[in-house]
Amino acid sequence: MPVPEDAATRNPAQEVAITGLGAVSAAGIGAGELWAGLLAGKPLCRSAPASARGIPVPGEAGVLGEISARIDGVVAPRFLRRVSTITRYSLGAAKLALEESVGPGLPPGRLDDTAVLLGTSYGSAAYHFEYYERLFRNGIKDASPLLFSESVMNAAPGHLSIVLGLRGPTLAVMGGEEAGLAAIADGIDRLRLQEAGAALAGGAEEYCDFVHAALASRGVLSGERAQPFSGAERGSFLGEGAAVLVMERSGDARSRGASILALAAGCGFARGFEGSEAGSRAVEAAILEALRDAARGPGDVDLVVSSARGGALDAEEASGIERALGDRRAPRWITAPKAVIGEGFAFTSAVQAIAAVKCITEGVVPPGPGGPTPRAPRGLVFPAAPVEARIRCAVAVSINLRKAAAAVVFAAP
Repeated sequence: MPVPEDAATRNPAQEVAITGLGAVSAAGIGAGELWAGLLAGKPLCRSAPASARGIPVPGEAGVLGEISARIDGVVAPRFLRRVSTITRYSLGAAKLALEESVGPGLPPGRLDDTAVLLGTSYGSAAYHFEYYERLFRNGIKDASPLLFSESVMNAAPGHLSIVLGLRGPTLAVMGGEEAGLAAIADGIDRLRLQEAGAALAGGAEEYCDFVHAALASRGVLSGERAQPFSGAERGSFLGEGAAVLVMERSGDARSRGASILALAAGCGFARGFEGSEAGSRAVEAAILEALRDAARGPGDVDLVVSSARGGALDAEEASGIERALGDRRAPRWITAPKAVIGEGFAFTSAVQAIAAVKCITEGVVPPGPGGPTPRAPRGLVFPAAPVEARIRCAVAVSINLRKAAAAVVFAAP
């Protein structure tokens, strides 16, 4: 495969390194507990919270429940008062990722150029709906400045910058299921372009009864447990949480003696295709663009971390993966975290990135849900139990409801 000119001339010291992982999820607090949940392979869902508005919602969801209280042991409680749930989750995940990367705090010289890039699809949905519900019922006299300021999409990344003392660029990346991967890709670009010295990037979502009911009515979600590539097309349960990666240029990481977990080697996006194969072609194009950007070929890929959730898009994603990667004699693996954590949109695609990094560092591929997977991509093995495997190159790919796709290539350092 021809190597793109910019990849061929790229300074190895400018490669983007992953030096920290943080997560807040229904599996627990920290990337380690999330990883343990993925290896267990059991759906992390419980009874969905009852709607205070009486909105009928599916019976199960991947909510944190009592796990949320543990964030008080990670972030000082004074910073968590009155913030939205998505901000609470994001602060916990970001603080944990930073602690793995650099210990209790960043070196003083790094505060001015550390970016915060957080993907989300629905933002602080609960505060948003509460604000407008008050306006509708009681008029302008009941408009709450606190609810409004917390309901905007960039509230969570703004809080991260303030609480953690970071003064680099701050951005909320809006999108669909792929928004978490898109935020990570934005971090890769900013580090390559010298627009930031380090980046906290990932995705977060919170539970909201309005969102749950709306997505269920469209058939995107159900109260069922996900069966990726099963052909059932019933969707998954709704998930929530936050997942954040610390990224920096590999030369900088090595100069301060940091442990490099993996490289974020390349990224790709695709959209705008039409017809019955639009989703398949978008997945194929995104993966191939990411591989070109990473100066790697289809034959180098050992693992695909899929966004399959047991819905209608699974078949299109599988077809796109097949078209992009082709055949390979050596074993090639696939895993789908939504089988465990549900559909969490930006949060879930950021979890896909964490799963890719952990597969590389731990040498283990998490299992599927255990049922039949007749629509899994041909030539890829979806293990029924955790399997040891040497993963040197992994692709995380996500397709959204509008048939747009994003892919990020992760590689062993």
